[in-house]
Amino acid sequence: MTSDEAEGVAKRGVDELRACTNIPGTIIAELDIAHGRATVVKLNRHAPSDAVSWHGCAQGVLERLEYPRSDVAGRVRVRLTLE
Repeated sequence: MTSDEAEGVAKRGVDELRACTNIPGTIIAELDIAHGRATVVKLNRHAPSDAVSWHGCAQGVLERLEYPRSDVAGRVRVRLTLE
């Protein structure tokens, strides 16, 4: 899966992401994708952390989405503008 393909899927979650408290206007997420599911590795260059109010919300949104299935796992980076 390419970053462009993953970004297209992630854009489906933009409305939910906008509802996350204190989320910045642009986020860059690094995702490990395998078997149509994503695991968030980084949000704006940082590992997801409970200490950052919006991380848990954004992680949940991005990990609930269904990505195209592939037999090959991969890491992608997506940039989402929420403003």
